[in-house]
Amino acid sequence: MHDAIFESFSELSDLDIEDAEGAAVAMIAVGEGIGLDVDALTECVESERYRPIIGALAQQALDQGVNVTPYLLITGPEDYTEAVPGFMEYEDFNETLQNQYWRALGTAIPTETPLPTSTPEPAAADEGDEDGESDEGGEDG
Repeated sequence: MHDAIFESFSELSDLDIEDAEGAAVAMIAVGEGIGLDVDALTECVESERYRPIIGALAQQALDQGVNVTPYLLITGPEDYTEAVPGFMEYEDFNETLQNQYWRALGTAIPTETPLPTSTPEPAAADEGDEDGESDEGGEDG
């Protein structure tokens, strides 16, 4: 049923959020489409026995600013948080994860595109530039 609900997302998302009866009919139709026991499903939906739990979880999510799925909350040191609401293509999501990895290492987040694919090493505070030479003291050192 879980998979069938997600497969029916387009049709179900067109339902009026205030139309509980319409939602029940739609859910029963989804269950019937995959061969569930329609009588048992109808009894379960009409009893609303899970409504308080679902309502409480939905309200908790809304109270925390979560209003879409999927929703990822990335946390880090010093109370750092970044919300990633909704679906992201792999390339975009990978960039977000790489940035968080660099942040966790305490290194500068690279701005080059594409991001490097190798795992970076934390930079020491006084390392030289790309040539291995220090920038201090001018050209002659």
